[in-house]
Amino acid sequence: MVETPDERVEIRPEVCEHCQKKFTGREHYHLKSRRQVFDLPPMTLQVKEYASYGCRCTRCGKENQGAYPRGVTAPVQYGSGVRSLVKVKVAGCFRTILGAAQYARINSFFSTVRKQKFNPFTELLKVFNGSIPDYRLGST
Repeated sequence: MVETPDERVEIRPEVCEHCQKKFTGREHYHLKSRRQVFDLPPMTLQVKEYASYGCRCTRCGKENQGAYPRGVTAPVQYGSGVRSLVKVKVAGCFRTILGAAQYARINSFFSTVRKQKFNPFTELLKVFNGSIPDYRLGST
């Protein structure tokens, strides 16, 4: 237990649990016990928009546009905080984007095999032996 929690909720009885007398709040209360709940704060995405403005040069007449910061390359993308979170925990065990992609590909393979009602073990052996089945045609 920590001595100084971030938040403390004091719980006082409102009525006597034996005779049902209502307490006024002026009673002498004493601490009976404590329980602490450790939790993470809710995560929310922060959206930062970069708006690039343009202007025409009064000397040469050419159009100019403000340059986006390094790494801001798409109309919508994930920032370093989201990418770091993915590296820490994807599917419970992967620590990189590549690991997550590999997991998704393997998961997709098994999902397709199940949907086509093939034996997953047999299909996996085919892959390991260099035979890449085309499940789009419905035959291996």
